[in-house]
Amino acid sequence: MSVFFRRICFTVCFLPLLACRVSHCVELDDSEFFPRRGIVLDNISLSPSMIYDTTFTDNATRSRHSGPDDVLEEFLPSMRMQYHPNDRDSLLMDYEFGWHDYAEDKAKDYLSHRANAEFNARDFLTQGFNLSAGDNYYQSGNTSALENQLLSFVRYSYDQAYLRAQYKRNRFIFTGRYAFAFTDYFSRASDFADYTTHSGKLEVAYDYMPKRLQLFGSYEIIRTLRDNQANEDFDTHAVLAGVRGTYSKLTYSFAGGFTQDDFLERNEQNAGPALQATLTYKPHKRITVDLDASRRFNAGVITGAEVDTNLFVQTSVLVTAHSRAFLAYTRNDSNRFHFIDQVSQAFEVGYEYRIARYLSLLASYTHTERSTETGVDSFILNEGRVGFKFKW
Repeated sequence: MSVFFRRICFTVCFLPLLACRVSHCVELDDSEFFPRRGIVLDNISLSPSMIYDTTFTDNATRSRHSGPDDVLEEFLPSMRMQYHPNDRDSLLMDYEFGWHDYAEDKAKDYLSHRANAEFNARDFLTQGFNLSAGDNYYQSGNTSALENQLLSFVRYSYDQAYLRAQYKRNRFIFTGRYAFAFTDYFSRASDFADYTTHSGKLEVAYDYMPKRLQLFGSYEIIRTLRDNQANEDFDTHAVLAGVRGTYSKLTYSFAGGFTQDDFLERNEQNAGPALQATLTYKPHKRITVDLDASRRFNAGVITGAEVDTNLFVQTSVLVTAHSRAFLAYTRNDSNRFHFIDQVSQAFEVGYEYRIARYLSLLASYTHTERSTETGVDSFILNEGRVGFKFKW
């Protein structure tokens, strides 16, 4: 499946600016090119959708040497519901079922489930106080080719429940968030990687120039508890400060700080820097350029302590009123404290043509490479994809 254009892309993201994993799955913005009207019943809107993909791969098992060819067919129907009882409160729920079938059975077929729910209350109890709560669930039997923090070709489930509160007072914005999450592998052979996290985050922002320049600082603590290896439990602390806003045709966010992990059962600490830059530039109404670059210390369950350097660049062009093309590149350099260093990168080019308001055809090609110092876990992967997307 293509790395960037894929509809279902799952990434464990503990720290929004610090620990999003290497799989940089991005779906192009459909808000203008592919608007969804839905079926409106009073205060309820229902939006069905379906995606069908056929992906031709030359290394279905992601083997070190040339792997087996195969064809992956994917069928992904979904339904989204929005409920607005008034102009301040809203409820969003969606569910997606996926069937992923390898035609020649060179890799194992699998099902996937994705369910999300979120409730938002604006001006709750008092003006300026906003409250949101939600839950995100995902279950699958495989991962993105560039995923670092999840085991591939193994069935797992992930769930995160969260509560977020925000209070705006003049130009100050105070935001607090708590989240509980778990990752659970179905196979006993993989349950060494099961873990649970509790995280809390506090951010203070100041609108120095409203809608143009905002200053912010944040502190986040995450407690990671291993289900079967208590001696590997650890806390991660992250401190960030930065700016974000818009200038002319540019939307930007820059942040810097540090992270540190402390093991709970032994006297061991690791720490490192955290730098993040995110840019979206629209030089022309038909052209959009996105850039996401970061260098950060990261503590992971699978990889251990590491310093990640990430780069993601994507350019999308509206060729005509009914078609668009894109070119994307992603790279991850992972310097690991206790394991083998790893470099991953992927190139992708794609094209989408909209036949009708609710239906489009898709085609893309992806070249993915992963290399390590010893060659372990290295692979080269080429994928060609065609399919269609229906959204009502």
